[in-house]
Amino acid sequence: MAMSRATFGNIWVTVQGHPNVVAVAILVGISAVVVADGAKVEPATLEKADQEGIPFLSSPASAFDIVAELAAMGLRGTAC
Repeated sequence: MAMSRATFGNIWVTVQGHPNVVAVAILVGISAVVVADGAKVEPATLEKADQEGIPFLSSPASAFDIVAELAAMGLRGTAC
């Protein structure tokens, strides 16, 4: 999703694993972050996410496949 269209409670699927992801998630009110493609997540990112109570998940699947799975479960979001 384009972060400019993110709203409170969304799930962010990304390939970014740096600490700024947590800062943006807090600013927007993201409920959870899913890091796709097995991208590396910096330890500082996980520590900050834990402190802020933001679930930070990782998957070897592509962002496309993750979003398709979420849609198949009935979750809908903002189109890019």
